[in-house]
Amino acid sequence: MANQQKKYDVAIIGSGMGGSTLATVLARQGLAVIVFEGGAHPRFAIGEQRRTHSRLSWQTIGKEDRYA
Repeated sequence: MANQQKKYDVAIIGSGMGGSTLATVLARQGLAVIVFEGGAHPRFAIGEQRRTHSRLSWQTIGKEDRYA
């Protein structure tokens, strides 16, 4: 079997709220995205809890009604 390499348009370092939101938005635009994370999930991270000012991010990825 030949060794095939997958090609990606974008590589994102970190799967926190910013990285995962960016990955979702870019993938929905048709880009091939890979996300690298050094830690294990699920995990609590300060600054990544649901806040009112995060509403636009949740709207962008289509999850606002789930977290409203």
